[in-house]
Amino acid sequence: MSLQLMLASAAITLALVFYTIGVFSERHDEHLSKKHVILFWCGLVFDTTGTTIMTSMAQAGSAGMTGIHGITGAAAMS
Repeated sequence: MSLQLMLASAAITLALVFYTIGVFSERHDEHLSKKHVILFWCGLVFDTTGTTIMTSMAQAGSAGMTGIHGITGAAAMS
């Protein structure tokens, strides 16, 4: 497994963790606080980082952004 793939996987997993903690802690507290917004932003940063790394890996491959994975990935970010 390449270093880029490991970093992308770790970033996406961290995004999942931050999003999940943010959502469930907001539901538990029953109001949106600064802590929850920070958790959501951390999730967004890691999500964007992982997606960016994966996009660069896909563009380095033969399919580029024309493959189904590239198209669905771009659609998910828009």
